[in-house]
Amino acid sequence: MKLNRVISGAKSGPAKAGAVQHITLALAAFALTIWGFIEIGCLRGTGGTNSYDPNPLLQPKRRN
Repeated sequence: MKLNRVISGAKSGPAKAGAVQHITLALAAFALTIWGFIEIGCLRGTGGTNSYDPNPLLQPKRRN
């Protein structure tokens, strides 16, 4: 696996620690991106009316 080669490859000392830190931060950033997409794009908001407009999902659909 490429990940194994990066972590346990020819690097040693500070270079290896830097690679591990880079991979850890990249995985954390990826997880936060997925969480944000689900939170903002996939979940519904609070139900009922708000101070701007009534809930558009509760209004009956008009026929043209």
